[in-house]
Amino acid sequence: MRLKDKVGAAKSLVVVKVLNRTVPVAVRINVNNACHSKCRYCSFWHTPTEEMSAPQWHAILVDLARLGTKRISVSGGEPMLRDDLGAILDSAHDAGISVGLNTTGHRLRERQAWLRSIDFLKFSLDGRPEVHDRIRGYPGAFDELLDALEVARETETPASLVVTMTAESIPELDWLLDFATEQGVLITFQPVMDHGHAHRTTRSTFPTREAFDGALARLRAAKTERPGLVRNSLGALRAIEAWPDFGDIHCFAGRAFAMIEANGDVVPCDRISYVEAIPNVRELGIEDALAQLPRVDCGGCGFLGSLEINRMMDWRPGAVRGALSVLQAR
Repeated sequence: MRLKDKVGAAKSLVVVKVLNRTVPVAVRINVNNACHSKCRYCSFWHTPTEEMSAPQWHAILVDLARLGTKRISVSGGEPMLRDDLGAILDSAHDAGISVGLNTTGHRLRERQAWLRSIDFLKFSLDGRPEVHDRIRGYPGAFDELLDALEVARETETPASLVVTMTAESIPELDWLLDFATEQGVLITFQPVMDHGHAHRTTRSTFPTREAFDGALARLRAAKTERPGLVRNSLGALRAIEAWPDFGDIHCFAGRAFAMIEANGDVVPCDRISYVEAIPNVRELGIEDALAQLPRVDCGGCGFLGSLEINRMMDWRPGAVRGALSVLQAR
């Protein structure tokens, strides 16, 4: 993200906070639910849904840019399973939106030409090879990720590893930090949560309180020991100490950021359930859909993107740098 875009994003967030307006500065788009992984803490892979076409996404992304969107996070499912993903990425890039891609690394080498429209890659990782393959549910998952990291280096595409803090991944913490150091990439840690897209077995993956607290203490120490490695800010790490229940930070979902599902449903956040009707962008267009979002009734979360933005919007000390870190490439 260019300097003028960072400044523009910061100004837009102030407009949301001070003038009580809606500006979708950051938007995550789930382009599919299909996934070749079978993680026990995620339900995308067994909840198929209709997918919007690349031309439909193009129209939405052009409108989002007009409405003030500076950053999109392209996710799924596994977005690389879409043969037309390159066209969607190009649409966002050509509209002037900074693009981040969430992926396992699947098929990245054969489709590396698509990286021309990507500013930042976020690779899911659970632990050393045998742990990662077991959690992902298929052999070779780690080798696939390792090759994708090599592609990122070859193409000089900034990348981060993203770890879901489960009972199985937390014992891998020191290995994960060492691996990120060896690979020369950032690493992000997010607590496992029983949210709207969680699998029915998610709670079986929860770590003990003692293990979770110990992991947070280790990550705070790593922020000092290895500056620039852990992407979470110290403030964000403190904010997730209350896991699995949060709530001390006001959430600006639906006002400063939103999510668009593969079928066109538009929600403030896709990690919670709604009683009210959910607007669909194919029926209403993105502007009217944003105006008709259901209300948010949530106890907070530990997902880094929304957390860092919410901390900034809540005037938390040191939060500006954290918020801009999730809106820019590095």
